[in-house]
Amino acid sequence: MAFVAEDFTADSGAVDRQGLHNLLRLQVLGNAHIDMRLVSTGTEMFESRANVTVVAVFTGGNGRWLPERASSWRIVSGWRKHDGDWQCVNAQWEPVL
Repeated sequence: MAFVAEDFTADSGAVDRQGLHNLLRLQVLGNAHIDMRLVSTGTEMFESRANVTVVAVFTGGNGRWLPERASSWRIVSGWRKHDGDWQCVNAQWEPVL
């Protein structure tokens, strides 16, 4: 969570920084093994801001040879430079079929 801004928002304001932390915790606790593969990426840079778009495939399960679950997501995030470090300030995600 070091790269997530204190004023982070996602899902049209329904998720804040603590909500994202809880969502990530839920996924880590529910899956012994989590993997992510980037399918595509795009970045728009401004002076102290950036917009990043990725399509990623996530897999999870109990760590055996084959994952039990998989899904792909398009994630659009906004970043700003703060004290020399980049922090995510907002994000939207949607499943990709």
